[in-house]
Amino acid sequence: MMLTLLCSLFFYQIDDLEAWDRQIQEEITVNYLTLDVMAVDAKGRPVTDLKAADFQVKDKGRKVKIDFFDTLDMRGSSKESGNASEDPDLHRDTAGKGVQQLILALDMEDVTNTQVTRTLKQLRDYIGSLDNSFQYRIHVYSMEHGTVTKGFMSQRKAVMIALDEFAERHFKTRIDSRRPARGEGNLLDDLEEEDDGPITPWKKGNMLPRGPVGLADLESAYRTCMVLYANNPAKKAMCINDNLNSFIRQQYHRTLRVLGELQDLTRKFEEQDGLKTMLLVSPGFSTTSMDAAYSLARHVMGQADKSLHSRTARLFNNENIQRDSRKLLHTCAVNRIVFHAFDIYNRMDLHKRASGSQFAGPIPQTIYRDFDNEISSGLLSLARDTGGSFTQAFNLQTPIGRVINGSAFYYQLGYTTPKGKKGAWRKLKVTCKRKGVKLIYRKGYYG
Repeated sequence: MMLTLLCSLFFYQIDDLEAWDRQIQEEITVNYLTLDVMAVDAKGRPVTDLKAADFQVKDKGRKVKIDFFDTLDMRGSSKESGNASEDPDLHRDTAGKGVQQLILALDMEDVTNTQVTRTLKQLRDYIGSLDNSFQYRIHVYSMEHGTVTKGFMSQRKAVMIALDEFAERHFKTRIDSRRPARGEGNLLDDLEEEDDGPITPWKKGNMLPRGPVGLADLESAYRTCMVLYANNPAKKAMCINDNLNSFIRQQYHRTLRVLGELQDLTRKFEEQDGLKTMLLVSPGFSTTSMDAAYSLARHVMGQADKSLHSRTARLFNNENIQRDSRKLLHTCAVNRIVFHAFDIYNRMDLHKRASGSQFAGPIPQTIYRDFDNEISSGLLSLARDTGGSFTQAFNLQTPIGRVINGSAFYYQLGYTTPKGKKGAWRKLKVTCKRKGVKLIYRKGYYG
């Protein structure tokens, strides 16, 4: 018997954010919660012999009675998963108990074609290394292009064929909009070749390249401003401020877009029973601030320069991001989705910046590390709040394997939720009476 989270949630087109907030408070109602909990020892090994009496659950500080207890063991080959034929079109819409449901979400709209190629190769190599009768059902989804596999697939060969076909479609339809590589992100060479009169940021637009933009691109834009307007402090400050504000706006709109796309994706599995593990491969998005961009500008201009300002300083501290984050977390709770996020992009960029000869000057590496933390904040909070994990690495194969193998045994704790304010965040705390056991679970829900 599987108990699920019951809710009523209605979505309308509401332009007034305050009206939407009133609506979510009035109409989100969670009456029963099934909480998926992992238990590990000090060495990270699963603890599999706990009983219901070993757990205590507090919902917004109030102890609740656990009236449903079960285990979900997905560690070995399941008879229900079968050993089906290697038909490329084989996919199934239902999973037997003991079969892991994996959703591989690819957020690659803001990465280069080279990075896309590397990502797909690493994923293909990992899936190809799995045992032929592996007990997973995999659904691959591109946030840029939509579904990759035909629903959930239970055979690795079928998934690999779908990835190959997706790669072919992707590179046929996508145009990499980044500027020519010879400029290395610095537009001075491009500007010098123009023959239609003096070039200014207000004539040509901001100095940032089209396409995916990182902090190294912003640094190049800053330095271009410094060279072009070396003898005009006012225009130099305006140029740097324009690029700073443009960069922050781009990051802000990316955050809203990714949150919306993830919410749409999680809703696709409303009719899919059981626990689902979302493996999100993404360059990240910020839900906090962009302080590193300001710090970088101050270092380029000189700490004593007081002309730096921003028209978008409060952009990340508004209701839009908070609202969309709440909606996404609620959808994850409703559909029993746990996020494990992987960033294989920013650490490589940080490494390149540290060794790049094209970046002269004493820019502290702490600024790039701070940006790395900021751009990872969205992935980190999403993973933490849903009971998952966040990993930064150069290669996907080892961390994805570790996550899948480590997410193969869950305890399921069900209880009737206590009465409280509708639509409010309810913090969860689960403890184990046995010493030395660490519990991993979602940190709360809106109900």
